Amino acid sequence: MMGHSSSPKRKMACLIIYILLVLVNGQNSPDFPKSSQEYDFSGDISRFFLDPLPNPDEISGNVVGPKDKPGVSFTSIQDALDQSNPNATIYVLSGEYHENLNLSKPGIILRGVDTGEGAPKVSAVGHSSTITIAASACTVDGFVVMNSGNPEAGIAVLSDNNRISNNTLTNNSGYGLRLSRNSGN
Repeated sequence: MMGHSSSPKRKMACLIIYILLVLVNGQNSPDFPKSSQEYDFSGDISRFFLDPLPNPDEISGNVVGPKDKPGVSFTSIQDALDQSNPNATIYVLSGEYHENLNLSKPGIILRGVDTGEGAPKVSAVGHSSTITIAASACTVDGFVVMNSGNPEAGIAVLSDNNRISNNTLTNNSGYGLRLSRNSGN
């Protein structure tokens, strides 16, 4: 599993960004106004600053990608999800993954990493949702989500306090995004 250590340059860049955002906002709080981009710190600003968008050459741990890529731990996203502990971060490299994903452990961060070939694509198999989020406090970030079966969704959210950002939902037969029986999303 990848540690949250980072280089001094990266830490300094994060500190500078934080200071600039506080100055622009005019207050000493990370409670930034909402805009078309999501700023969801939920009282845990460390998660934002300690887990910036990764440099593909620096990630390690739970890495999903083609088996010919160095540093890959898994070739299936669902295998990585099944074998990870709650609150794990799973990095998915560019490529097309034909599988249906079920996030069933709380706090999982599923992060797409563009390695120069575009965002990773997750394409459903059969007549179900492409990604189902059944556990709370999960994040799905940086994917192309496609080909869910009717009447299902590209991303189906069945739990609370999740974050879905920077995804493209396309060619889904039922819904692009479906929120059911939940709050705080």
